[in-house]
Amino acid sequence: MRKLIALITLFGVFMFAFVGFSTIKALIIYESSYDDASILPLPLAEKDALNLKNALSKIPDSQIVLLQNPTTDEFIREFRK
Repeated sequence: MRKLIALITLFGVFMFAFVGFSTIKALIIYESSYDDASILPLPLAEKDALNLKNALSKIPDSQIVLLQNPTTDEFIREFRK
């Protein structure tokens, strides 16, 4: 169960949308803190998200957005871009 929570947390919402011929857009979201004390902290979530962003940034013309602990409004705003 903890691995599932870690996986969901790391990626939160991890989405690729291919627009045009060579443009890649990625929205990477991760949670590093929780209000629920029963969910253990995930100290590597930020590192994993940053590594993923760095790897995807090597693709020419890629547009990568990284959100940490976004509110629902922040998520929707970035998702609609």
